[in-house]
Amino acid sequence: MAIPPAIDHLSIRGLMQLGASIGVELRKRKICRTSNSPIGDVAEYLFSETFGWNLAVNSKAGFDAITQEGKRIQIKSRRVWAKNTSRQAGDIRNLSQHLFDELAGVVFDENYSVILAIIIPHHLVLEQALEITHSNSHRIYLRDDWVARDGVRDVTAVVRQKWEQLNSTLYETS
Repeated sequence: MAIPPAIDHLSIRGLMQLGASIGVELRKRKICRTSNSPIGDVAEYLFSETFGWNLAVNSKAGFDAITQEGKRIQIKSRRVWAKNTSRQAGDIRNLSQHLFDELAGVVFDENYSVILAIIIPHHLVLEQALEITHSNSHRIYLRDDWVARDGVRDVTAVVRQKWEQLNSTLYETS
């Protein structure tokens, strides 16, 4: 991924300040809801915009959004790039308690283009997730082979289309 020329002269401090400013701007635009790495918040925003889901309050454990039909959705994301091609999504706590009905996952490439978007029923997540005993959690990988599983919905095309639409919008600075 090429570095935009406007930032290639910045110091380390300048780059860190720019990163912080980007986080502030993403929150101001209501794309991100936290000060964490923005990829998770961006994924939540993208799925909610694509499907009309209502985002849960940030402190709600176990799910991130609710569909119009009342299904609870856990949203996971991953960005892959040349030095890290792992599809490992964030760990899931209390998986056996069925705190969500479906898991929506999106994978971005190094340029933040959508390369995979899927919706997986809870029972399949429970079947496939790896138990991580030291953290009392389960780990899921957002692999391409999920789309071949019965019950998994490949929503890559519609999510990619919405992502491109959202990125074609210019924001006015105030």
